[in-house]
Amino acid sequence: MNNFNITFNSMPKINITGQIPAEYFIEIYEYVNEEKELITDFTIPTNNYICFLREWYGDYDIHIWEWNEKEGLHMVASHRYDDKNKKVLINLDTYHLHEALIWTNKAIEYRDIHGCELIIKSSFKKEELCVDSSIKIITELNDINEYYAIYNIGKYDTEFEWNKKLTETVLDKVWNKNRTYCSYRNPRDWHYISIDDVAGDILGLNEI
Repeated sequence: MNNFNITFNSMPKINITGQIPAEYFIEIYEYVNEEKELITDFTIPTNNYICFLREWYGDYDIHIWEWNEKEGLHMVASHRYDDKNKKVLINLDTYHLHEALIWTNKAIEYRDIHGCELIIKSSFKKEELCVDSSIKIITELNDINEYYAIYNIGKYDTEFEWNKKLTETVLDKVWNKNRTYCSYRNPRDWHYISIDDVAGDILGLNEI
């Protein structure tokens, strides 16, 4: 039997391994305002993986289907995002203490809503971030596999800036089946929103 490994570090990744050759159809849904929306789909063979290029929070529901002559198309695995009581790493990607303090508060808000075990990665010490002993602060990320999900909070290149630097193309938006976003790391252009909203967008605390 093949293995289906689904992770969120720091984007949804579906890895299918095993000895049985097969083709798999993968659907990624997201619940938005309690409505279930199909946001993308892929087809991959055994011993391959796919990533959905989006690094902010989503209330995901992932379905994996297999086709065979006897049963037709049938579901072989599924996963609904649920980080309750699981380790979630939030990386504060900034060297500005003011930003780090604001983003720490948003990380704590995320923890309180989700009931996860929060770990914060930062260049600042626990005392500087004004957090209590219930929150672990780390400076280096050694093994991503110990975390259920990882979120990077930062002011990243827009899709226009990223494409122009790396590919010399001028695409300025990221598309999925239902809407467009500023980039795969910031759903909205951080130049035009508050520091608080930068983290709120990535952690799914804002309506976008």
